[in-house]
Amino acid sequence: MRVCHSGAFYLGAATSVNLVPGEEVGIAVLTNAAPIGVAEAIADSFLDIAQNGARTVDWLGFYGMIFPAMQNAEAVDFDYAEPPAAAGLSGPLAEYAGVYGNDYYGPIRISLSGDSLSMTLGPPDLLTTRALLPYDGDTFTFNTFGENAVGLAGAAFGRNDSGAVTKVVLDCYDRSGLGTFRRIAGH
Repeated sequence: MRVCHSGAFYLGAATSVNLVPGEEVGIAVLTNAAPIGVAEAIADSFLDIAQNGARTVDWLGFYGMIFPAMQNAEAVDFDYAEPPAAAGLSGPLAEYAGVYGNDYYGPIRISLSGDSLSMTLGPPDLLTTRALLPYDGDTFTFNTFGENAVGLAGAAFGRNDSGAVTKVVLDCYDRSGLGTFRRIAGH
C-alpha cells in the first residue's frame, strides 16, 4: 500500500509526499518550482529504486506529459490576443458600471474612471483591480492574476430584452458554470 499526496501553487512551491508503510519508507519533496512534475518524479524515482533496485519508468518524462495537459485544461478556451477585424463597438461605458454578484465568488465591482473600465474582485482584505479593455461589442478582456492565473480572459456582458446590462460572465471562472455575475446595484 502507498499513501501519497502532491500539492502545488502555479507561482511556485510544488510538493509531493509519499509513504509506503509496509516498507517503512517515505519521502517528502518540497520545491520552490512551478508544478511541472519534478517533485513527483523525484519521489517516484526514489520509491522505484527503493522497491525495485532501479528506476523502471522515466518519471520526469511521464509527468512531463501530464502536467502541461493539466495546465492546458485550466486555460481559457478562447484566444483574446487579437480582436476580430470587424470588432463591434461597446455600448456607453457607464452602462457596464455597477456591482455584480455571484453566490460562489462573491461580488465584483465594475467601475468607470474617465474613458476606461476596471473590475475589482476578491475578498475584502485582498481586493484586486484589473483593467477591462474593449474586445468586441459587449466583451472586454482582462489579465488574470494570482495563483490560478490563466492569461488573458474575457468578461462578456449580457443584456436583457430592453437592452439593459444585467450580467457579466467571466470565462476564466466559468469552466464549471460558476462564472456568471448578475447585476445587484448600479446603473
